[in-house]
Amino acid sequence: MKAYTAAGGAATPFSFPLTFLPEFLIFNPAANQLTSLKVEDQGDGVILDLDTTGINTLKNFCFEGTKTNACAMILADGVKLGRNITVSGVTSAAGAVDFYTSGDRKGSSTIKSMKAAILANNPTVFTKFSALFLPSIAAGDRAIVDFVDGHTQIFERDELEQISGHYQNVVGYIINNVQSYIQRVQVICASANTAYVMSVLISGVPQS
Repeated sequence: MKAYTAAGGAATPFSFPLTFLPEFLIFNPAANQLTSLKVEDQGDGVILDLDTTGINTLKNFCFEGTKTNACAMILADGVKLGRNITVSGVTSAAGAVDFYTSGDRKGSSTIKSMKAAILANNPTVFTKFSALFLPSIAAGDRAIVDFVDGHTQIFERDELEQISGHYQNVVGYIINNVQSYIQRVQVICASANTAYVMSVLISGVPQS
């Protein structure tokens, strides 16, 4: 269902309400990339807060195929009715952007997607996440992954790029923990940069 059309324009904010949390928020910005996108649930707080890099990194995660230029952001494990939702953001150029809301089942859990800072030359630890996106890691940076079964592996950037291709349509530097077999990840980067973390909220609490 089409929920809203942002008129577009350079640095032009938009905002619209929803009375339910959709499973997917879908839009096709084409030449008008969003500068930011935020989804706020009156009960769970801000559940999605991304810049342009984050949108392009998380879009279409785990989708087998997508429409050209389309962005599908997952917000829940199904449609959650009776919610007070506000979707807001900022457009970057002229041209309308249509937003669609959809889902094919009744939902119970919210998906949270947020930015996180990675410190330079200091292990940054991530736990209780469904997917960890590292779009800005450089050659030589690495992730130390502790698995639930007790073993540990060190992943270089090139390994993450190859493995990521198994899980989504666009290859990236992604650590997929949808099946909850990772206990924690330590990311070590030579320079400070930004990670994006997707997690499942059950009763407002992130789950691993």
